[in-house]
Amino acid sequence: MSERGPKAVPASLLQRSDFATACATGDYAAVLSIVRKYGGIGFTNSHLARRIGVTPSRIAEYLSGTRRSQDIDLIRRICDGLAIPGHMLGLAPRPWEQSTADWARAHGMPVADALEDGRGLLFPDGALIPTAENPDLTRAAHKWIIASPEPLEGIENGGRVDAAILDRLFDVAQQLRITDDHYGGETTFTLVEPEVRFALRLLSVGSFTPEGRAKMLRIVGELTQLAGWAAYDAGWHRTANRYYATALRAASLCGDTMMGVYVMSSLAFQAAGELQIEDALDYTASARAGGAHVLTPGVRSLLDTWDARALSLAGPDQRERFRRSLGSAVQHFERRDAEQDPNWLYWFVHPESMAEIGRGYTRTGDPQQGLSVLARGDDDGVASERDKILYDIYRAEALAGLGEIEEAADRAIRAVHANSRTAAIGQSRAVGYLRDLGQVLSKHTRQPRVRDLHEILKLA
Repeated sequence: MSERGPKAVPASLLQRSDFATACATGDYAAVLSIVRKYGGIGFTNSHLARRIGVTPSRIAEYLSGTRRSQDIDLIRRICDGLAIPGHMLGLAPRPWEQSTADWARAHGMPVADALEDGRGLLFPDGALIPTAENPDLTRAAHKWIIASPEPLEGIENGGRVDAAILDRLFDVAQQLRITDDHYGGETTFTLVEPEVRFALRLLSVGSFTPEGRAKMLRIVGELTQLAGWAAYDAGWHRTANRYYATALRAASLCGDTMMGVYVMSSLAFQAAGELQIEDALDYTASARAGGAHVLTPGVRSLLDTWDARALSLAGPDQRERFRRSLGSAVQHFERRDAEQDPNWLYWFVHPESMAEIGRGYTRTGDPQQGLSVLARGDDDGVASERDKILYDIYRAEALAGLGEIEEAADRAIRAVHANSRTAAIGQSRAVGYLRDLGQVLSKHTRQPRVRDLHEILKLA
C-alpha cells in the first residue's frame, strides 16, 4: 500500500526566509512548526511522525518545545522524510537528491541561478534552457504560440530570425500579461517559464539585424519581467529577483529605459510586500532618476502609488507621507494621456480606485475611508475574479478594523472559497493575507463565523 499524504514539502515553503533560517540554525521545533503551518493539506502531526519515523506524541513535544534534540540521526530523518535539500540542514547532498534542475522540476519551480551566455546577458539557469543535449529549437515552441514551426528549423544553424517571428513573440508576451490578470502566481509562471527558455534559446542561436536583436531583447525583458512578477505572486521571492535581474539587463542592452522603469517598479512592489520599506522607496527613486527623460504622467502616477503603498505598510506612523504620495499620484494621473503610456500600463486605473490604496487607508488607521475606496473600485468594475479576491480580503481587513468582526469573517470566507474555485488556486499572496487576517481575528473565536474561517483556513 502506498503511503498517504505528501512526501515533500512544497517549493514555496523551501523559499521562505524563516524556514531557511530555522534550518540553518538547527531550530528543528521551528522547522516542524513551519512545515505544519504552511506545508498545506496533509502535514498533520501523524503524517510528520510517519515521515520522520517517530511517534505523534514526540512530534507534539518537539512543536511545544518540551523536547529538544541535536541528534544527527533526527536531522537526517527530517531531511530525508520531508525531502528538504541536505545543504539547508548542514548535510552533504542526500542520495535521493537529483541534479539541481531535476530537483527544481520535481518541486514545480525553476532554478534561477544566474549564468552568462557568453554575450553579456544574465539568464536563468542554463539547465532549464535547451542545450546541446537537447538542441531542437522547434520542440521549445508551443504550437499555440508559433502556429507553424518550419520557419524555426533553419534558425538552429544560425539562420535569420525574421520580423514575423518577432512580431508573434511580442504578441505572445502581451497575451501572457492578460492571462496573468486572471490567473497569476504559479499558474502564470507555468505558462511563462517555457516561453522565457524559448526566447533565450532563440536569442542565443539565431542571427538578427541590429533592429531585430534589439526587439528580441525587449521581448526577453517583457517575458522575464512577467516571470519575475509571477514568481513573486507565487511566493518565490528569490526566484523573482533573479528574473528581474535578467529583465533589467535585457532592458539595458537594448536601451529600453521604460522597460527598466517597469522592472524597478516591480522590485519596489515586492520589497514593500516584504516590509523592506526603504528599499522599496529607493527602487522608485531610482526609476524616477534613471527614467526622467521618458516618464509619462501615467508612469509617474504608478511610481507615486507604489510609494504610497509602501508607506502604508510601514503603519499608522507614516499616515501623512502616505497621503502626500497618494495626492501626488492622483495629480499625475489626472494629467495622464493613455496613448503616451507604455503598453504594459494598460491595467493601471485611478489610484483612488485601487485595492492597494483602499488597503493603505486601513493600514494607516482609516478603515472607513479604506472601505469607501474599495467600494469605489467595485463600482468602477474589477476586471477579474482574481482581483475580486483581493478586494474581498482588503474589505475584510477594513471591516475588522471597524470592529465588524462577523462581517469581516464572512467576507474572508467568501474570498477563501473564490480562491479555491478559480485558476488562481494557491495564489500565495491571497492565502498569506487570509492567514494574517485569521490571526487578527483569532481573539474573537467565540463568534461563529470566525470559528468557521479558522476551520476553512486549516485546509487552505
